[in-house]
Amino acid sequence: MRHKNVVLTLLAALTLVGCAKKDSQDADTTAMAPSAPAGVTADTMGTMAGMDNTPARDADQEFLRMMTDHHQGMVEMADVALKKAATPQVKSHGTRMRAAQIAEQQKMKAMLKADYGEEKMAMVTKDGASMVAMLSGASGPAFDRQFREHVIMHHEEALKMIDRFSPRFTKPEVKQMASKMKADQTKEIAQLKKELRSS
Repeated sequence: MRHKNVVLTLLAALTLVGCAKKDSQDADTTAMAPSAPAGVTADTMGTMAGMDNTPARDADQEFLRMMTDHHQGMVEMADVALKKAATPQVKSHGTRMRAAQIAEQQKMKAMLKADYGEEKMAMVTKDGASMVAMLSGASGPAFDRQFREHVIMHHEEALKMIDRFSPRFTKPEVKQMASKMKADQTKEIAQLKKELRSS
């Protein structure tokens, strides 16, 4: 009887140790997990993470994913410009660029859904978030200058991405959209550089 009690006591102790270890691991996992954006549930975050971590089937899908996120940085910079621009010209740039980037985002998300069954939620990149943060700390004429400079840098990143992926595109509609993006953003870079020289 005493032997049986000792065995039961040992089993109970081992169970408690196992539970404590599991709780500690769960806490570590929770601490490392990214926080969900406002209005996004943990289940949705898990689905989003699964989508983003799934290897792209081809260059078209990878490009659409990356460019959708890249556009989000420009959308958020434009949002800042609509609030803080010192001149009507820069506010106009923000309005126009925001509308164009959102329209392209919607088109890319539709392609991902139709061709790959993927529900893509745009997530601003690390570089994009850094640009938004820097702009948020500027004001007056300095803001207008920094906005133009950051848009140029952001567009130049997009052009490099397009050049890198273009030889591997397989879908004509993706190639056509990327070509239009390149033409539009090259034109905008030239215009913004001209404005910087005259400011």
